Amino acid sequence: MEKDEILVYLTEQINSKKSKEKQIFLTAQIINWSGIVVSFFTVVIAFLDINKWATGTAAGLSTTLILIDKSFFFNERCKWNADYWIKLSQLKRDSMKKDADIEKIIDRLTELEFEKEKTFPYPYLRNDI
Repeated sequence: MEKDEILVYLTEQINSKKSKEKQIFLTAQIINWSGIVVSFFTVVIAFLDINKWATGTAAGLSTTLILIDKSFFFNERCKWNADYWIKLSQLKRDSMKKDADIEKIIDRLTELEFEKEKTFPYPYLRNDI
């Protein structure tokens, strides 16, 4: 692999990981804030004694939102992607140096990919299980 190819590859990977981090963060925020709002309305519905069915449904919905957030490891996956693109950025900076050893960069990239694959926070999608 040439130096330019490595730079292009690293740039694409960095952009991909940043995009995933933002997407996962936004999803987690929507789910968490929805849970908070639904919990608030559950208290209001229960306090006003509007309807027992509506109270139960709202309570179940807020619980479901919390369960979804915890089941899909949004926070951990967001941190994982952030850590990944930061380490890829370090590799990119190292490969931009004039005296950069491309073979060492490729070896470090391979090690990073194996390390990150083993530490992916969603255990059902990891290959080492």
